[in-house]
Amino acid sequence: MTITITPPETLSFQRPLTKVSEETLLIENSSSQEVAFKVKTTAPKVYCVRPNAGTIPAGDKITILVMMQAHPEEPPVAQKCKDKFLIQTVPLNDVLKSVPTNEFWSHVDAHYKDDIVQKKLRCTYVDANAADSTPLTNGAKSAQAEPDVQSKTLNTTVDNTIDLDAPELDEQQSMDEVTRLNLELDAYKNEVEALRARAPEAPKSKSLTKNGVPLPAVILIVVLSFLISFFINRGSA
Repeated sequence: MTITITPPETLSFQRPLTKVSEETLLIENSSSQEVAFKVKTTAPKVYCVRPNAGTIPAGDKITILVMMQAHPEEPPVAQKCKDKFLIQTVPLNDVLKSVPTNEFWSHVDAHYKDDIVQKKLRCTYVDANAADSTPLTNGAKSAQAEPDVQSKTLNTTVDNTIDLDAPELDEQQSMDEVTRLNLELDAYKNEVEALRARAPEAPKSKSLTKNGVPLPAVILIVVLSFLISFFINRGSA
């Protein structure tokens, strides 16, 4: 099975990111057999993929529109995008063609997992000026002007549904992220300890005193003295 994906490595999304940014993904099936495809992402709430699943006849291709939702704020220029995409393709045999749509990929995972071809793509942010001066990536953008094949969809909700079961695509990056979070946690702990050290101690609660003697003790002594005097005087009478 010969499948060509363009761009081959990176999906580039043009700034400003406070508005919807679009990128196109071209999948070409150069084999002699019809194939099914599926697009996954590690950030399903950020992207809208049309279509995100379907089939491509032998010798044809399909252009997929990937839209990054608008960010509430523009990310810093130095911030890198950590999102990733995974494109899966599998040849369609007579058995798979008879599998119900809602069971297709679970059936493939269970019985034809070794036949799945996967391609990972990273995402990046690009400056508008840089994007304008950079040639289109391997013709992916120009593919929008070409007629797409009328592929049979394997997922009826292709507008906003992107699979949530995306695998971990970069273990090393995940470890780096965990390390970064642990360092931030340690920094927060140190900051809390520093704030505690600088905070003035709360005054200890003290009972009211008179000449160094607690006031309740003074009152008790006065009452006892009065009672003793009262009983003594009563006995003398």
